[in-house]
Order: sequence, then C-alpha cells, then structure tokens
Amino acid sequence: ARYYVVPNISITGEVSAFKIPDSVNSQYNAHYIDVDVYGTLNFTNNLGVKGGYRSRDVGYLIKADSGQLTEKGLYFAGVLRY
Repeated sequence: ARYYVVPNISITGEVSAFKIPDSVNSQYNAHYIDVDVYGTLNFTNNLGVKGGYRSRDVGYLIKADSGQLTEKGLYFAGVLRY
C-alpha cells in the first residue's frame, strides 16, 4: 500500500509470501517471505531518492538437498523515471 504524506513524499509497504508445506509431500517443501517498507522523496517527476528496510527469507527442501537464504537491513537507492 502506498500513502502520500505530501505530493512528493510517499511511504510504501509490501509483503509477499509463499509456502509449500510438508503435508503435500515429505520430500518437498519451500517458503518465501519478503517484507519491504520504504519511503520515496521525489525532487521532480523524473528524479528522486528511496530508502527503507527489507527482510527476505527463502528456504527449500527437495529430497536430500536443502538451502536457506536470509537477508535483512536498510537500503538506499536513486529513482530515475523517463
């Protein structure tokens, strides 16, 4: 959801999630969770900056192979539109 505090400043929050549970098949399961909260400051219609916090957790089990990835922290970016 995006909320504009004033016309050139927005606050946005996004959540994405997906899960394949053990009950489907005990040899296969997976999960994906992504939470992103950020603010954008637009200097013009074409130029701005963005900063926020993101947390992502991904894991899987396929037969005897498994993996896990967790990322979380602050980020900053430039915004260019054409």
